[in-house]
Parts: sequence; C-alpha cells; structure tokens
Amino acid sequence: MGSYRRGLAAKRRQGLLWKKLIRDENAMLKWFIRKGCWKNKKVLITKHKVVAGIGALAKKRINAGELLFRIPRRACLLSSDKGDTQKECVKKIEQNEKRSMHIINSLSFADCAFVWPRMERKVLLKGTELEDVVESKIKRLKNENVSIKNYAHKCALIASHINPWFGGAIVPYSCWLNLGEKVNVIFTQNKNETYVEGRALTCIQKGQELTQAYAYSAAELLYRYGFIPYFWDLGSEDSVSFLLGKDIPSTLSKNAQDWLSRALCFETSPWDGLHYLTAEIFQHGVGISKLFIIAFTSLCDRFLLDQAAPSDDDIAAADLLYYCLNSSFQDDVHEDKDNETITFPLYATTRAQYRLRRIAKKYGGEHGDPWPALLRYAENKFYWKPPSSVIDTAFSFLNQRQNRLLPDPSTSKHLFNSRRFVAASRLRAVEFKIIDQARCALKNQDWR
Repeated sequence: MGSYRRGLAAKRRQGLLWKKLIRDENAMLKWFIRKGCWKNKKVLITKHKVVAGIGALAKKRINAGELLFRIPRRACLLSSDKGDTQKECVKKIEQNEKRSMHIINSLSFADCAFVWPRMERKVLLKGTELEDVVESKIKRLKNENVSIKNYAHKCALIASHINPWFGGAIVPYSCWLNLGEKVNVIFTQNKNETYVEGRALTCIQKGQELTQAYAYSAAELLYRYGFIPYFWDLGSEDSVSFLLGKDIPSTLSKNAQDWLSRALCFETSPWDGLHYLTAEIFQHGVGISKLFIIAFTSLCDRFLLDQAAPSDDDIAAADLLYYCLNSSFQDDVHEDKDNETITFPLYATTRAQYRLRRIAKKYGGEHGDPWPALLRYAENKFYWKPPSSVIDTAFSFLNQRQNRLLPDPSTSKHLFNSRRFVAASRLRAVEFKIIDQARCALKNQDWR
C-alpha cells in the first residue's frame, strides 16, 4: 500500500495526475459498487503479481464465456470529444474533479509518442507510420490553446484509457486490465447502450492474470500507449502506407488520381488530421494488387501525356485488362472504348465505379479490394500477363518506402530513452516485415 501511495505522489509531483489522491483501494472499489458496477467474486483487483499498475487475477478457475464484469453507463467517465482529441474530457475532469478522481487517480500514465521530446520524435519515428501522425497531433494540441498545466500529458492519460463505448468513455475494470500475449477477456457494449460487460474468452486458471487486447497494430500501440510488447509479431491491422508525393510520384495527373481514388486504390489516410492520399499494404502482401494498379496507371498516364512511348506489350496488357473490367464475371454490359491508345487506367465512368464496388463486395477480401479478384480473373480466363515495366515500377515504390524507413546510421540508442528506442525499433521491424512480404507477393504475382 505504501509503495502505491508513493507512486501516486511521485506522479502528482510531475503534474501528471489531478490534485486529490484516493486514500485506499477499498474506497475506490466501494465507490464503483455504489455506482452499480458488478464484479465476479472469482476476480481479484490488485497491484501485485500483475504486469503493470493495477490489474486483475483469477482467484478461482474461470470458465470460457463466464461473465466477469458489468459496468453501467453512469459509472463511466464519458467524453463528448469527436475524433483524436481529448480536449473536452480533460476540461470536464478539471471542472468536476471530485466526481472523477476515483477513476483518474487509479490510471497509469502512458508515455504516448506525442509527449516524447522533439529530438526523440524526429529521429526515432523517422520514416515510420507515425512520423507525420505524431507531428499532426502536436500541432492540434497547440491549436487547441488550452491553458491547463501539463495538458499534453493529461491528454495522453485519457487517450491511453478511453474506449469507443457510449461515444467515448473510460470504463472501470476495463481501464485496469493489462495487455497480454494471450488475450483471455473481451469487453462489449449491450445493444441498448446502457452497460458494458466483460466475459472470459478462454478458460482462466487460478492465479492467472486477466488480459485484454489494447490495439491491433503496432503503430496504434505506440501512439496510444507508448510501447510495443516483446511478443508482438504482426497484428490484423498492421500496415504500411504509401503516400502520394513521398513514396508514389506526385507526377500523376489529376485525372489519374481521381481514377485511382474511384477505383479503390487510393484512400485518405485513416489517421485523424492527415489528408494524404495513401495506398495501404497489410501482412502477407494484402493490398499489393492496388500498388500494382497504381504503377500501371502511372506508366499509362505518362504515355497519355506523351512523356514516354508505350511498348506493344504495354498496349496489349492495358487493352486486355480494360476488356476484363468491362466483361468481368460474365457481365453482359459492354461500353465503347475511347480513342486513346491506352484507355483502361483512366476509365472512370460511373458504371465502372459501380462495377468495381460490386466486385469488391462479392469477391473482395477483408479490406474490400476488387483488384486481386480482377487480376486473377484476367490471368486465368484471358491468360493475361502483367508487363515487366509495371512490375519494376511497383518494385520501385516498395524500395522507395523501405529506404525512407531505414534508420540514420549515426543513431545511437545511448542518446535516447531506452524504452522509447526499443518501441520505435519494434515498429520499424514490423513495417520492414510487411514490405518484405509484399515484395515476395509481387515477385510471385500472388495478387492479394
């Protein structure tokens, strides 16, 4: 108990927590019970024998599917913030301190990437997914113009514990469970949005810690929580973004950019505050077909602008793929082609867009991409072969992105906080692995 108080006192001196401290853990738990929170008697809330901070242990064997927690809406710290901002939530806590202190003072501070010193951000995150994301967040924090002491650190505390339930809320019990290699608890919100409940995903043995998923990508873990665990390999949402103007030449004409957006190859960055057009590649080369179509379009765009002369193979491949799109999957609708030599990449009519979305819905993969199915269809039915010049261009995109990811050889880990250095290195390793898998998929023409 003494070490817990000393830890809170240290954080208070750093200005990371609000003024009032809870007197003991029992008072905190009693407050939650008065608010209607329910906890299974087999669960022990403690700071001993857990990964970090306050956690939960199984006092007895827990069966899969067993209800462990039920937290009503009125016990949660609700936020009215929209998007990646914590402004209103921080203000609410400042103005109504006594009511929220039991939740806030029980939370562990997270060393989010946007509170790192400037030099560490610039060097450690260079070339990674978070390079522009973190700088955009810092600009937004400054523009929010809030005169609250240690505002950025308080935003980090909120960002690392808030969940999307009830439009954004810090939920008791859920905010304490740690991240584990094998997740054994999942929290869900009921249909009426009146409470959140936590259930066991698997059988949990006596003395085992209860753990939950924090995020599904290394970039989000580092951004919201300030760390990436040693056991992280590749998450379902781990990706590498190819930015128009950085990794993909910005010489594409406006028509070509519009076509690629309508063709579901380019999307606006999923991160708040960034308005770049990006193409995302996921693990196992998922998304490589979009990069191939972008390369195809960039070459054909140059041909149409008379910047280069297309080869006979380029013309034949483009015409055949155009025909494949028109007649895709036994579609009887045919349209007249334009008079241009290579028409497919700039074929952006409403009918084509509708057909692409229909193909994506019926044949697309997890990320709703129509191009793997279209390219495989062209190869299998029409014996279509991708031009080597297009493959080489797509490889150049991959090489450009990987070169941007390479760390500065003069960077020494002794110049930085060791935990931050390790976390950034793990993020870099994840992105290198995704690019290597994409390179293998492109080499084997394994359209994903």
